[in-house]
Amino acid sequence: MMKIKICERCGKAFNANSGHQIRCQECIIRHQKEYHARYYLQNKANFTHIAVESETKRKAKNPENAGLTLAQVQLRARELGLTYGRYMLLVQTDGLEDYIKNRRIENENTQGIT
Repeated sequence: MMKIKICERCGKAFNANSGHQIRCQECIIRHQKEYHARYYLQNKANFTHIAVESETKRKAKNPENAGLTLAQVQLRARELGLTYGRYMLLVQTDGLEDYIKNRRIENENTQGIT
């Protein structure tokens, strides 16, 4: 059963979904936005630090792709005759250099046969 309550923020009457609800739906949304903005401002240094740290880790993990867009990485993969997923697997397992060397050897062998 819904109970009619008065919003503590704006004073409008609303149907409460639970016994603990103290704000109408519009005020709940407004309150959450204000709360999140306040939380962000108080913890801004942590958010910036985390973003910088994760970007540094990403660049250290894949130095070949540092600063490239997804489309550029995909183009690089296609140039090597690989899918994006296979390319990233080779990059992350340090197998890309071996793949390129083996491909050069195969190309040299096929050119010598003709």
